[in-house]
Amino acid sequence: MNYSYKEILKRMKDKYAQLSGNEAEDHGDTDIRIRLLAGEIFALSSYADWLKRQMFYTTATGEQLDMHARQLGLTRNKGERAVGSAMISLNVPVEYDVTIPAGTVLSTSDGSLRYLVESDRTIQRGGSVVFADIIAENSGKKYNIPLRLVTTVVTHFSVAVNVSGSSSLTGGTDDETDEELRERIAYKLGHIASGANLEYYRRIAEADEGVCSASVSMHSSTITVVIAGRGAICSEGTLPRVQNVMGQKKAAGLSVNVINAVLEACNVSVSVTAAQGWSFASVQQNVQEAISEYFLSLRVGQPLILTKLGGAIISAPGVENYSFVNMTDHSGALSKLLTAGTVTVTEAGA
Repeated sequence: MNYSYKEILKRMKDKYAQLSGNEAEDHGDTDIRIRLLAGEIFALSSYADWLKRQMFYTTATGEQLDMHARQLGLTRNKGERAVGSAMISLNVPVEYDVTIPAGTVLSTSDGSLRYLVESDRTIQRGGSVVFADIIAENSGKKYNIPLRLVTTVVTHFSVAVNVSGSSSLTGGTDDETDEELRERIAYKLGHIASGANLEYYRRIAEADEGVCSASVSMHSSTITVVIAGRGAICSEGTLPRVQNVMGQKKAAGLSVNVINAVLEACNVSVSVTAAQGWSFASVQQNVQEAISEYFLSLRVGQPLILTKLGGAIISAPGVENYSFVNMTDHSGALSKLLTAGTVTVTEAGA
């Protein structure tokens, strides 16, 4: 247990008085020495407490948590940068080509969000407009913004260059948080592979380039391995290839049967409120893409959890709020892969 600086100082002064028979005079030489030493002891105590927290993945943070992850072959997922396009124009056409080089900096009106032109673009002689692909300066969800909010050319040009319009910027994601990485570490530690457990066979299956996920079950001396691709069954050649590897690596006395997952479509109906500045059509498309990505991330046997699907929806660019329409969680089965069925996205209050 850590003591506060005041508690350490009091204990030291009390001990000094007990051993010397005198009180340390305030601001005297002895008092100053005790205070300095108490400060150093408090700093060392705080560091020791911090060090204890970093020893275990359940309490470690930041770079120290990354070290725990690396011991298991895991790395923190990095965020993605938002992308879109902008229409760059001249106030007045000129009698020569104007090049907008890659790296030209554009920004929102307040300058808080900056974007870069991805490749060289040229406004031809006598022309006044060119379209350019742009990308956020850094990764992060905050760079996902609606139409027409990129308004300023930050980079200096010899002629007057403006941003006449921009698309919505989408695809920006944040770096994986400590809690998200901690969850992956916990999963990895809870599923240690050995020749004597089912995790061993799951990892063999998922090592094949045609397999995105697998579930494993055992009945008597027969192991059943169910495999799937990303939101689809595996190709025809994948099953015999995985079956062959399993035959070579299985434990003695066991038989292994590799089969394709059964696809089960889940219909989704959700009512969405668009954030200010976003058109419902844009938000509707973003939500449909988020739902599609959520289902593509599901593994064989993994259930549909509405709170997790809702997290994907609320993180879609332009979503202010949402509510599911007549939906409940859908339990998975070891032999099934849940996929997106009919997806209905309606505007709240419409």
